[in-house]
Amino acid sequence: MPFIKIKFCLPSQELARAFDEVKKYLEHRDEVVEEGEGEEQERAPVEIPELEVKPQELELEPIAPVTIQTAVPTAVVTEPAPAKAELVKVYLLAMKLPSKYLVQQVKIEENVEIRKWEGVAVDVAARLEGIRRACYKMIEKVYAFVEEYGTWIAVTDEAVEEAKKVSEFVKKELSGLPQLRQVKDVEVEKLYGVKAIPIYMEPEDARELLRAAVRHLSADVDELKAKIKKAEEEQKRSALDRLTKDLTYREALLKKFREFVERLS
Repeated sequence: MPFIKIKFCLPSQELARAFDEVKKYLEHRDEVVEEGEGEEQERAPVEIPELEVKPQELELEPIAPVTIQTAVPTAVVTEPAPAKAELVKVYLLAMKLPSKYLVQQVKIEENVEIRKWEGVAVDVAARLEGIRRACYKMIEKVYAFVEEYGTWIAVTDEAVEEAKKVSEFVKKELSGLPQLRQVKDVEVEKLYGVKAIPIYMEPEDARELLRAAVRHLSADVDELKAKIKKAEEEQKRSALDRLTKDLTYREALLKKFREFVERLS
């Protein structure tokens, strides 16, 4: 019997049916082809039944995409430091003014220190005290004295110019005092002067200092008002004019300090 080998690329059930059809055909065929000696006989063509192959739906499971990670340098992110409260600038007054004690004479009698001013020194001492008082009048227009801190402070930039004016005034007045050299040799340029020093304070410390200044300025204003009232009662015109002018300066300065403190708050 002829041997036929057929390959089917079919699913298993279709393959089984196809195999059965071929097997039935071979069992019931009518003629058998035999080979003759020395000649080649025609072989009857083998009819292979057509197989109906129904396409099957294939279910494909989606494949998750493969993510390729590459090593990327990680930037170091530094969190900003908490913002620190801005420092508060105020001005302190570095001041060295002459006084009557510059031309004093000191004697020790029976273990007691005695200070004396004799001759020309008396006039020089009075002049020195006048210069000193005039300096304070100029300073008080811009600066406030804070007793607890033992210093003069200001809150506006005009404090710098005012300090220069006072310093120039002191040196000019002392240079124009020839009697001073008769009593004591003094290097005016090196020994005396006034300068505004800017300092930067923590807000809380600045508020404490400025509130103290406001208290002192308020007390000065109240005191001047009381003196003005008394001068009015006594009809002291010259004193009244001077006190009124002083009150105007102190009230203006008090207002500046109060506004500065309010801005800090």
